[in-house]
Amino acid sequence: MRKIEVCCTSVEDVVEAYEGGAIRVELCSAISCGGVTPSRGLIAEAVAAASGTVIPRINVNVLIRPREGSFVYSPSEVRTMISDIEFCRNAGVDGVVIGALTPDGTLIWTRVAAWLLPQAL
Repeated sequence: MRKIEVCCTSVEDVVEAYEGGAIRVELCSAISCGGVTPSRGLIAEAVAAASGTVIPRINVNVLIRPREGSFVYSPSEVRTMISDIEFCRNAGVDGVVIGALTPDGTLIWTRVAAWLLPQAL
């Protein structure tokens, strides 16, 4: 069985993704620049629509990225991302899409893991 995930930037996109056979969506904004974290209002509306209210259940994952550009984040950007992840957790999203790099391009596993652990928040 083929599993389809679709990047979506609106509730309408989520509905169309479901109708097209997607089993999950990655919700983001500003997809033309590689995507950034969507607004809290859009997240809440997409979760509500995908929870059986508008369409049958579909998984909603949210991109956590405070700005376009590199994946090297400042301390204030990290705090913003942690706040966004906590909001997503409370809003009922199914998962988050995240990543962080050092200036030389190495993935920072400890930072990514810390964002995902509730006790880290």
